Parts: sequence; structure tokens; C-alpha cells
Amino acid sequence: IHSRLESASAVKRALFGWAIKVGLAHFKLVHRNQQPSFWLASQHKLADRLIFSKLRGILGGNTRFLPCGGAKVDPNINQFFQSIGIQIQAGYGMTETTATVCCHRGTGYDFSSIGLPLPDMEVKIGDDNEILIRSDTVMKGYYNMPEETEKNFIDGWLKTGDAGKILANGEVVMTERIKELMKTSNGKYIAPQLVEGTLNKDHFIDQVAIFADSRHFVSALIVPSFDALEEYANSINLQFSSKAELLRHSHIVTMFEKRLQDLQSELANFEKVKKFKLLNREFCMKKGEITPTLKLRRKVIESEYKKDIDEMYNSDKK
Repeated sequence: IHSRLESASAVKRALFGWAIKVGLAHFKLVHRNQQPSFWLASQHKLADRLIFSKLRGILGGNTRFLPCGGAKVDPNINQFFQSIGIQIQAGYGMTETTATVCCHRGTGYDFSSIGLPLPDMEVKIGDDNEILIRSDTVMKGYYNMPEETEKNFIDGWLKTGDAGKILANGEVVMTERIKELMKTSNGKYIAPQLVEGTLNKDHFIDQVAIFADSRHFVSALIVPSFDALEEYANSINLQFSSKAELLRHSHIVTMFEKRLQDLQSELANFEKVKKFKLLNREFCMKKGEITPTLKLRRKVIESEYKKDIDEMYNSDKK
């Protein structure tokens, strides 16, 4: 959507901006169970007819809500879809809990949260801010794996491996995967989901995997969105015969450097990606680089691209 918008006329961009502003204002009132004014309701009706109905049409026209799980959805993305009339119902769960533990329901929930626990589902925060769960729906243990079972339970509570907090209204917020926290050689802790999620907001970026454990800065392997990138290259008459050649072009490398700089403006300096490598193929399940739910298998990726990763750090020493 944003890629198409960038190439649209100034009038269309202004109309889209107005519609989103109206849609967001309307949604925020409804989300707080407040009545929009007659003027705002009238504007929203017009925006829906001119803009939102066409955006929903991209998803088939009959979409009313989208369930979201497996990873935290960015609040800005959530509110964008809500503003055009598509609810995003975020949820949180594990195989070990028989799926859902918490989810957004109705209105009024906090966008930073993963919602309220389901009935009869107990959630508390343990050591290292780990989310602990207890319920009749939680498994009794791993089959024929007593040591693994003992390691993942504490006093009858399942250890999720996720860090989080509980808000005053009872909603649960997941902050990071404890096991995936990276510690730099300078002793700084990096939450990879935060950095990768920040970079993935860019429509020129399809996938990203960062590395920082025992290293003195953060590096990244970036898989560009080739449809968007090739369209951009053609628009500026950039000549290339292959993906690899396109990614080596100094103009493209400089463009990504600038975009990463802008994207990371709100990250702490030690969290920012200092060096990156553009890849000409995506991470795939066939090579074991991602799971069936599209989560990164970082160790597999690190092994596959060890030479590229080492080069980023070795070049910094020269």
C-alpha cells in the first residue's frame, strides 16, 4: 500500500492522508466506547466510500478481522488496519498450553499488550520477568523427556521463555524472548525482535536477521523485497542483469544505508545495525532457516552465512 502511495500523485497522497487521519480519529473514539461527533462520522463515511472500501477490496472485500499470532504485531500496523475497518485480534499461546493463553477481545485493550488471559488461565511474572502459566489446559510434560519437563516447570507453573509484564488492567505485555537475548562483547543486551521488527517496517525489506552475541556491534543479513526494489531501480533507469548485480550497485547500498539510519533513529546506539549484507535469496524452510510459522532459526542462518557475517566484523578491524 505504502509503496503504491509513494508513486501516486500529490492529490491522491493528500486524500489518502486525510482518510487515514479521519479513520484513526474515528477508531480511537470507538475503541474507547465513545460516540464520534456527527461531523467526524460523516467524514468517516465519505473516507470509507472513497478509500477504505478499496483497501479492504485488496483483501477480498469481505475481511472483517485478522487473527495475529506467532510474533508481536507493531501497534502502528495494528492501528492502520483498525482505521480502515479491519480488526486485528492479537493473541498469544503455545503448543504446550493447547494454543491460546491471552488475546484481544472487544474494545478498550492496550495496543502494546497481547490481551487478557482466557478464563481459568492463570498468568504471573517470575524471575527474569518470565511469563509463567498455570491451567488445566497446560500439558503435564514432554513425552519420555523428564529432564526437559523439569527444566520447563517451576512449582506447577509452565515457563514460557518469554519476558513480559502485567498491566494494571490485567492485560499481559510480552517484551522479548529470554533465550534469544544477545549480549555484546561490551556487556549490552540486545532484543533481536525489537531491532528486526524496526527494520521490517520498511517496504524495501522482506526479511532480516541480526547478530550481536559476543560481538562489539550489531550486524544484519537483509533480504530485500525484490518486487519493490526492482520497481524502484527501473524508475531511476538503473541497469542490472541479475539480483546479485542489483544488490552490489553503490546506489542501492547507499539507499539502504540511509533507510536504516532513518529507521533506527529511536533505537539506542548499541542496538543499531552498524553493518549489513544484502542477500539475493530469501530465508526458507527447505534449508531449515525458518520454521513453519516463519520464525528465524538463527543458528542455522548464522552457520549458512558464516563467511558473510565474519566479513562484516573483519572489515571493521581494517
